[in-house]
Amino acid sequence: MEFIVKKRLKSKTIELKYFIIPFLLIILAYSYLVYGAMVSWIRNNYDLIRADAINVARVYSQNLNKSTKAKELLYDLIDERLLMACSALSQRTEGHSNELLRLLASELNVDVIHSYDRNGVMQYDSLNEYIGWKAPEGHPVYDFLHSGEKFRVEEVRKDSESDRFYKYSYTRLTDGRFFQVGVSAENIQSFLNEFEMKQLLSDIGKSYTVDFAHFIGTDNIIQESTIESLKGTVIEDKYLLQAIYLDQEYDVTSEVLGVKSYQVYVPVYVDTVKIGTLAIGQKTDSFFTSALGIIGKGSGVLLSIIVVMGILIVITYNKSKNHLNLAYYDTLTKLPNDTYMKEYLAGKISQKKIANKAIFLINMRNFRTINIALGFEVGDLIIKEIS
Repeated sequence: MEFIVKKRLKSKTIELKYFIIPFLLIILAYSYLVYGAMVSWIRNNYDLIRADAINVARVYSQNLNKSTKAKELLYDLIDERLLMACSALSQRTEGHSNELLRLLASELNVDVIHSYDRNGVMQYDSLNEYIGWKAPEGHPVYDFLHSGEKFRVEEVRKDSESDRFYKYSYTRLTDGRFFQVGVSAENIQSFLNEFEMKQLLSDIGKSYTVDFAHFIGTDNIIQESTIESLKGTVIEDKYLLQAIYLDQEYDVTSEVLGVKSYQVYVPVYVDTVKIGTLAIGQKTDSFFTSALGIIGKGSGVLLSIIVVMGILIVITYNKSKNHLNLAYYDTLTKLPNDTYMKEYLAGKISQKKIANKAIFLINMRNFRTINIALGFEVGDLIIKEIS
């Protein structure tokens, strides 16, 4: 009878699911927030690296532009200086000497002047070091001697005798003799080295939060890299090659020398002409370490919430159950009391169809006598046995 009554009066019992379901929903919602925060944090870090790579590529392009223009400007200035020196020397047809060439070199602001006879033998030298030297076949001096040209300016090259870098010009006199005028390019080269690829990549590694950087030429070969062993590596990743061919930015997470790294590839232009692709990379272990830290903190907070909410749910559940038992159940027999029964009957009577229904009541007469004669404890035991 107790089972039947309890089954039909679920509204007077505490359902645990009404506490568990909200609890689980809160846990799921918080877990989703933690996961979303972690994903957002990682994505933001990737976006920062990507933005850094794009900014670096722009700075790199600007520096290359500066380097190119600086070279052109410097070489133009040197060419003008050499042209003026040759023009002045072409007027000096007589009275040559080592001392005169030294004074002329100082006045004309050049570093060296050599005077050759019509056979290509050095007669006078402002440095007084190579008098009597004759250029062998295939040497630039030999080529000018037999070219028939009146004037020539060379590109910067290493001097065959001193192993120093010079930019030379030549001017021929009417009698076949000629002068060789040189300006040292070592100071120029040291200045231009500040704009060279290797130096720029090194500056990138020092100035930005990146672990490595390399420059990929138009032939898809790494020309320069802050990781020396990567120089000369041929790019074979088909997706990266496709992005390079389409002049697109590209990012990927892959292993570099056995270490997982996030890499961004950005095309580099000089005067609207693409000269290659800049790669910026950062190791992802720092990401994962920070991400694990976030997960650990989030899990700790979640665990604390679970424990606190669990305790509150247990306390609330027990209190609600106790209050319900006090209101609708007899404390001795644990059966529904008269209040419970009245509500139950009111609900049943209000139903339209009531068939084959009955109430079984037990009335114990002279129960007071049992309590007086045998005691209340015995009376309670009898009631429990009957229930």
